[in-house]
Amino acid sequence: MLSSSPNSSSSNNSSSSSQQQQQSTKKPVLQSLTLSSIQPIHDVHLQAVSVKTTTKSLVITEKDPGVLLAGKLYTLVLSWYRSETTYICQNEISHQHEERPVATLQCMCCKRSFCGKQCFLHPWHHQKHRTEEPLNDKDSDKYETYQAIQCEPKNLRTYIPTKDDIGRVLRVKAQLFDQSGVVPLSKPVFVETKPVSRFPNPPPQRFLIPYNNPRPGSFQFTVMSYNVLAEMYASKQMVPHCPSHWLDFNFRRRTLVREILSHRPDVLCLQEVQADHYDTFWYPELQQHGYNGLFKKKTKDVFTGAGKYSMDGCATFYRTGLFDLVSSENIEFRDLAMQRLQVHKNQNLTRMIKDNVALVLFLRPKARGFYPQGVNEPIFCVGNTHIMANPQYTDVKIWQVYAYLQELYHLTKQGSIPLVLAGDFNSTPDSGAYHLIVNNQVPSNHPDLQTKHSIQDMHWKHDLKLQSAYGEYNQKSEPLYTTKTPLFTGTLDYLFYTPRSVGLLSLLSLPELAPEEMMPSEKNPSDHVALMGKFELRLPY
Repeated sequence: MLSSSPNSSSSNNSSSSSQQQQQSTKKPVLQSLTLSSIQPIHDVHLQAVSVKTTTKSLVITEKDPGVLLAGKLYTLVLSWYRSETTYICQNEISHQHEERPVATLQCMCCKRSFCGKQCFLHPWHHQKHRTEEPLNDKDSDKYETYQAIQCEPKNLRTYIPTKDDIGRVLRVKAQLFDQSGVVPLSKPVFVETKPVSRFPNPPPQRFLIPYNNPRPGSFQFTVMSYNVLAEMYASKQMVPHCPSHWLDFNFRRRTLVREILSHRPDVLCLQEVQADHYDTFWYPELQQHGYNGLFKKKTKDVFTGAGKYSMDGCATFYRTGLFDLVSSENIEFRDLAMQRLQVHKNQNLTRMIKDNVALVLFLRPKARGFYPQGVNEPIFCVGNTHIMANPQYTDVKIWQVYAYLQELYHLTKQGSIPLVLAGDFNSTPDSGAYHLIVNNQVPSNHPDLQTKHSIQDMHWKHDLKLQSAYGEYNQKSEPLYTTKTPLFTGTLDYLFYTPRSVGLLSLLSLPELAPEEMMPSEKNPSDHVALMGKFELRLPY
C-alpha cells in the first residue's frame, strides 16, 4: 500500500479545488423550454413554465427574470414570435357559410391545409390530379419565417394570443444573459406551438324548467352547485381521455366562468376550488361581476408540483346587490372526529379523521317589503360541502353527512331557518349517505355500514326535513349522472332544501351528452355538471 506524504496530499487538495473552481466558472447552457400548452387558444394565457439547463431545471416566475445557477445570478430573456403563414382550412366548399377553422393537417402532395380528415377527403376529386405533379424542391425546402411580437414588458412569461394570431404558429425563444441582461451567455433555445385555434363556441344553452308557481310577493333566488375540478386533480395522468390543452386551467377557467355567468346564479357554491386560484382568479374575477365570496380550505396541503403546496376547498359567492351577509360558519370534519374520538376512545373512529370541510352562510335579502307588516325580514342558510371521495370509506361518508346535518340543525335553530344544501356528496342515490339525508335515518344493516372496520354503535338519525330538488322534480328519481368519465358515470352532486320553509320553483336542465362523450371536454370544462335551482322563501317558517 502506498501512503501519500503531506505535500502530495496538499497538491491533491489544490487540484480538486481547482477542478471545483473550473466547474463553478463553467457557463450554464440552456437545453429546453417548456410551455403550459403546445396548442395555444385565442385569448387564453399561454405561459413559459420552465427551462432546463445543464445544471438543473428551473420554474420561470412572472415578476423576477433572475436565475440563480452555480452561485451566480443570470437573466432569462423570453421573446415571442408568430409565423407569417396562416394555417386555415382551405376547403372553401365545406365552410362557405362560416368562418373557416384552423388547420390541423396538411396534404403532403399539394401542401394545402385542412381542419380534419373529412375536409381533406371532401374535395379530393378536385385535387387528386396534383398527386401526379412532382413536388417543387424549393417549396419542400422552404423554412417558415417568423415576425417578432411586441410584448410589454420584456421577459414576459405569459402571452395571450390575439385575433391576429389565429391560425399562426407561435415560437418562443429563451436565452440566458448576464445579470444586466445585455451580454448573452448561451445559445438560445426555441419551442414552437401548433397553430393558434379559435376559442370554442359555448355548448347548447341550458334552461330553467318550471316546477311550481311562486306564491304572490315571495322572495325568489337561485342557487348553483358546481364542482369545478381543481387543477391539482386535472393532470393528463388523472384525465387521460382529455387533450392537455383543454385540461389547462388557463383555458378551463374561461369556460367555467362563461358557463356560470350565462346562468347568473344569485348564490354560487363551488367545490374543488384550489386555494391559490381562489386568491388569484376566482375571487377577483367574480368580484368584477358583482359577487362577494368566502372560502374554506381543506385542512391539509399537498404538493402540487412546480415547488408549490396547495389544497382545494369550498367557495361560496353571493350577489352583493341582492344579499347582506349576516354570518358564516366553517365546519372541519377532522375536528368533529377528534372531539368524538376523545369521548368514545374507539380506535375505529380514527377512520373518521379526514380533511373534508363545509362552509355555511347566513344571508338576508336586501330588498324589503316581501312579507306582511310585523314579520321580520327573513334570513336563510346556504350550506356548501364536498364529502370525501374514497369508495372504500362508505361508513365515513355517512358519518360526515351525519355530523354535517347535526351541526346544521343547531346552526339553523333546530331547523327553523330556511336551508338550501349544495355540494358534491360523492354518494350515489342508493348510498347510505343519501338515504340518511332524505329519509332522516339509515338502518344499521345498510351495505355501506358493513365494511370490515365500519363505525358501529351509532344512531344514524337527524331531525332536519330535507328534499332533493332534482329528485323531487323527477318524482323521487335523481338524474342519470352529474359526472361522466371513463372510470365512473353516476350522480354525486345534489341540491337539498327544507320544503317547509323553502319552495322549489324551477330547475336548470341537464346537458345532453352523446354516449361516447366524456367529461371534461372542449365544451364541458369540469368532470361534474353544474346544478341550479330557483327557490322561494315561504312564511311562516
